[in-house]
Amino acid sequence: MIEESMRSFGWSYVGSDKKGFEWLFTPDQKDPMYHPMPGTSECYPHCCCRSGDVFPNEVAAVKDGKKWMKEAGRSGSIKAVKAAPRYFEY
Repeated sequence: MIEESMRSFGWSYVGSDKKGFEWLFTPDQKDPMYHPMPGTSECYPHCCCRSGDVFPNEVAAVKDGKKWMKEAGRSGSIKAVKAAPRYFEY
């Protein structure tokens, strides 16, 4: 059991404290992990994933996202989104 004094939590930007961009992956119907919601052709929101790293500009974020997509064998679209602070606890 973790003692309460050893727990860390708070708000922070993912990957760093710098503001910038992350890539957001949205799968298409050709993606092996694509699972459409019943009655629609849209994927469940949890099928999308973010980089977890913060990039200085949109071009760098999209470039890294496309590299990840190729290495992972995924099919879909990559777009740059502003990195937002997220609550974390561990």
